[in-house]
Amino acid sequence: AEFKRDPRDQHLKILEINARPWWHAGFAADCGVNVIHMAYLQALDKPVEEATTYRAGVFYAITDYDGMACRELMQKGELTRWQWIRQWLGARHSIFVWYDPWPSLREWIVRIGRGMKRRLGMPSESSS
Repeated sequence: AEFKRDPRDQHLKILEINARPWWHAGFAADCGVNVIHMAYLQALDKPVEEATTYRAGVFYAITDYDGMACRELMQKGELTRWQWIRQWLGARHSIFVWYDPWPSLREWIVRIGRGMKRRLGMPSESSS
């Protein structure tokens, strides 16, 4: 929930409630910290076990940033292509999941279309 203090009466006023979990919540659960379940228990006023440990060595990939960062590391000789592929295949991805690939495929189709328009000098939706 997001609040803002009203300068007229100094009370907090609610601006928005976003009930959707953030992208990284699934990754946190993969690491052993299920923040969604913890929030659920807290909302029911039930005891919430403190997260004191987590699983290390779990990878998360946001495709755009991951690709740019890995390209840079490979150029510096700090990462091999095989290491990147192995980590990428075993990572949780921000959009892509094997059981429902369509949102990710749609995103790639849109990106490829934008890239082609740029190369052809055509205006994109955001600049028209």
